[in-house]
Amino acid sequence: MQNKILITGATGNIGKLLIPSLLERGQSLRAFVRDERKVAYLGDRVERAVGDLDKPETLKPALEGVDRMFLVTVAPQQDIHAVEAAKRAAFQ
Repeated sequence: MQNKILITGATGNIGKLLIPSLLERGQSLRAFVRDERKVAYLGDRVERAVGDLDKPETLKPALEGVDRMFLVTVAPQQDIHAVEAAKRAAFQ
């Protein structure tokens, strides 16, 4: 079974380059976005999880079934929210 990666910052400069590269390698992805319309161009190749790193309660469903996370944030508190949610999800 292939690992699934949750990509935060999926619509930013790094995510826009990372996602196509991982898809070319056949990687299973889930994009964590505030506005899923911004990743509509990806079609059904990428799952979407709508949420916000400033709202930690939105991370729990995003992490379900995920084996790894690529974390890009703009504020230290967002890092804390993501790491705490991953710990609660037994994400290792």
